[in-house]
Amino acid sequence: MENYYKLISFEIEPSIDNRRKIINYFTLNGFNIIEENFEKIVCNKKDSFLSSWHFNPLKWSSNVVINLFKNSIEAHFSLDITNINNPKQEIAVWHIFLQNFQHTLQGKEINTTELNLAIKQSKKTGWLNFCKFIFIYTIVGLIGFYSSKSFGLKYPLFFSLPLIIILTAIFNKKRIEKQLKAFT
Repeated sequence: MENYYKLISFEIEPSIDNRRKIINYFTLNGFNIIEENFEKIVCNKKDSFLSSWHFNPLKWSSNVVINLFKNSIEAHFSLDITNINNPKQEIAVWHIFLQNFQHTLQGKEINTTELNLAIKQSKKTGWLNFCKFIFIYTIVGLIGFYSSKSFGLKYPLFFSLPLIIILTAIFNKKRIEKQLKAFT
């Protein structure tokens, strides 16, 4: 499991409502409150069998540790990015989510429209990439099948398809790592 880490800290006005605002923000967004005390709140989204395969990054397995100080907050976010597809758009969704969290505690307006548009774009790109890979694997499989039939070879289909899948996975991982380094 690979994780993306983000630390945010910001100033807030001291208020007894801050703890309630934090809990409400995260529970309304599907998080479970794991620990709550005077200095810290810990939230998470459970890791499920398909949590990384959601095209909505806010449904991925994640952990949040929020340290509460008198005039500030420090929040540590850890996001499971094992099967990240398009880092730029998917991490952008999280940045808007974090910005809305900050705005919630600072009394500023939350931009749900921007968040919903980012989620919609992330889902669209995720589905397009998924369909693209299915199409490529189908074409490669058909080429391997017909070439093995045409030339009377028995190994290309069993050898070439797994090899192409492995090479594609390695290429995709390197592409994503490069995008993540450029984005963060």
